This record gives sequence, C-alpha cells and structure tokens, in this order.
Amino acid sequence: MVTNRITRKLQSGLNAKEDGELPNQTLVIFINQIREKIGVVYGDPTDTPGGLGIRFMASIRLEMRRSDLIKETPKKGDTGISPDGKSIVGVTIKFKTVKNKTACPLKTGQFILYTEDERKGQIDKTDEIIRYALVSGVIQHSGPSYSYKGHKFLGKEAVIEYLKEHPEYIEELYNEVKKVYR
Repeated sequence: MVTNRITRKLQSGLNAKEDGELPNQTLVIFINQIREKIGVVYGDPTDTPGGLGIRFMASIRLEMRRSDLIKETPKKGDTGISPDGKSIVGVTIKFKTVKNKTACPLKTGQFILYTEDERKGQIDKTDEIIRYALVSGVIQHSGPSYSYKGHKFLGKEAVIEYLKEHPEYIEELYNEVKKVYR
C-alpha cells in the first residue's frame, strides 16, 4: 500500500542524524477514522483504514471519542438550542492510549472541549484544575460532597460554579496543584 511506503520514508527521514546530532525534533500527527469490520464475532470489531504501516510506525496512538454534550442556559441570540431549552456549547471527549512506546499504555482520560461562543476551540481550564486537585488531594471528596479550605459543596457542579464566580481561587488552586506535582 502507498501509506506503508510513505510511513517508512517519513520515519527514515525523521530519524536521520545531521552531523552526528540528535534526530530532528519533529512531531507528525496522523488523523484517521474508525470503521467497523464486517463479520467479526470475537474481539474488537473496529479498524482504522490505510494499512498497518501507521500502526507500526507510531510511537503513541490515541483513540478519542465524543462522550457527553455540555449544555448551558442560552444567552440572547444563541443558536443550536436543544429540545430541553439548553444551548449546546461543547462536548466531553474521552480518550485512551491504545499504544505508547514512551510511557504506560492503556491510560484513559477525558476533557471538555468548547465548540461555541467566545471559548470555541478551548479546553475547559476550570474542569481540568478540579480534576488534578481531586487526584492530588488539594480538594477533598467524600461521596457527593467536596471541600476546599473550609468551603463545602454538594456536587461537582457547585464547585465549578463557585470557582467561576471567584476566579481568584482558580489561580490559587492551580498553584497548589503545581506544588504537589513538583
């Protein structure tokens, strides 16, 4: 296949050393779609077209799927309002590392990507900071309740709303999480 030949040429070109220096520091991203294999009873029925060259050459392969829609109360002039009266402003994207030659494979995660308004194309920073704060223990979590520096919240949405109303705490929380991971 043509794709296999191209990947071999790309890999040899990217790994070539100039004057004994390290290989060039270039990142190549291939985006592919998932297709269903017909007649598969056992195992994974999904496949990525284009041959096996990309699979073998890749150092890291991520599988990304859209999960939930992010809805907010519509502002004046909003379009794309769903039947429940909310405006769709983003999506939650779940990902899994299918292959990783540089670290542990099969890790999973998720993030919120905005698709509308002034945040279009951005990842939700508040949600990411809360996730890291929960993992690192900066925000305590027990059942449906969350606590941070004497403030108690019922549900993750309440934490997000509080941080959006008090943006100074977002930066403070970010700095505390950075201290844990240094």
